Amino acid sequence: MPFALHIPVNELPARWQEVPTGWMVATFCSSVTRAAVAWAYLQLHGLDRVRILDARYSELTEELIAGKVYKRLKGQ
Repeated sequence: MPFALHIPVNELPARWQEVPTGWMVATFCSSVTRAAVAWAYLQLHGLDRVRILDARYSELTEELIAGKVYKRLKGQ
């Protein structure tokens, strides 16, 4: 996802401060275990607007089709 900040879970201890604090943040990995570890780590560091994105790559790509996103933004 071109808009995403990619921080591998093993780099999170050194890079967690790169995560924006004023936005809702979703942890995502094909391994939900790593996403949960990242979520817990960020929660422990005071980032309370963090959620785990529970979806497969195929589900995400279908939802992020440009026309579909545009229609949702327009309320259709």
